[in-house]
Amino acid sequence: MEQNTRKGAGSPGRTRGLAALAAAVLWLAAGGWLFLAGEGRVGATPVPRVLVFGDSIQAREEAASISAILEEMTGWEVGNAAFGGSAMARFDPDWDEGKAMDQLSMVSLARSIAAGDFSVQKNLHITDNATEYFGERVEYLSQVDVSRVEWVVIAHGVNDYHSNTPLEILGQPQHSCSYAGALRRSVQFLREKNARLRILLAGPLYSWYPHRGSTGEDPNGLGLTLEDYRDKMQEVARELGVEFLDQYALLDRQAQWQTYTLDGLHLNQEGKALVAAAWKQVLQGK
Repeated sequence: MEQNTRKGAGSPGRTRGLAALAAAVLWLAAGGWLFLAGEGRVGATPVPRVLVFGDSIQAREEAASISAILEEMTGWEVGNAAFGGSAMARFDPDWDEGKAMDQLSMVSLARSIAAGDFSVQKNLHITDNATEYFGERVEYLSQVDVSRVEWVVIAHGVNDYHSNTPLEILGQPQHSCSYAGALRRSVQFLREKNARLRILLAGPLYSWYPHRGSTGEDPNGLGLTLEDYRDKMQEVARELGVEFLDQYALLDRQAQWQTYTLDGLHLNQEGKALVAAAWKQVLQGK
C-alpha cells in the first residue's frame, strides 16, 4: 500500500466513435454531470488502432482534435481518451478517495482498464466548466477492448507541472502521486490488459503563459520546469522500453505564442497538425 509520506520530493495536494450509451447522462443545473450506470449495450464500439490519453491539449474540439487529425492523416481508427484538467499522477494516494479529477488521472484510468471496472469514473460528479463530454468519454473508454488496441499514446505533463507533482517519491518508485511513479504504474496496468501493446510517451509541449508573462521555463512550486518533466518521461521511457517523443522540442520557443497556440497553452490548428504529424511518424515507424 502506498504511504502518504514524501521524502524530499514534495507533497501531493492533489473519440471518437461512441456506441449507444448504456446509461443516462443527467445534466445538472450547475453545469456538471453525473453518469448513472445502466445495463445492456447496443452495438459494439470499434476497436481503435491508436488510443490517446492526455489533458485538454488533446481533448479540445473533438472534430478538430489531434486524434481526429491523426485519424485523417493515417486512415486509422484513433480513439480520444483525453480529459481536460487531468494529470498523470493522483493527488491522493487512496484509490477510493481524493478529488474527482484523481479518478480521471492517467494512472487511475489505466488501473480501471486493467480491472475492467469504470464504476468510480461513471459515478463522478464534476461541475467544472468544459466537462460536458466527460460522461460520454468515460462510457466510450469503458467499452473499448484495450486488449486489441495496437498503440497507446500517453501525453501528460503540463498539468503535473501546474500542480507541483513531484517527479519521484524516494523509496517508492511506483507511487501514484509522483509523475514517474504514476507513469510506471500506468504502463504496468496497460500491459496487464495487453502484453503486446505498443506505447508512445509524448512529452509535455513547450508552453507560454502570456497573462503572467512567463513560460514553462519558469520553475513551479517545487522548483521544477517543464523540461524536468520532459526529461523524467524520457528516462522512464528508456527504463520501460517504450517509445518517446520529445514534444517540448517541436515548438519553436523563440516564436510568438500565437504561432502554435490559442492562448499560449492550447494548440491552434497549425500546432495540432504539427503534433499529429510527429505522432504519425513515430507510430508508422518512419
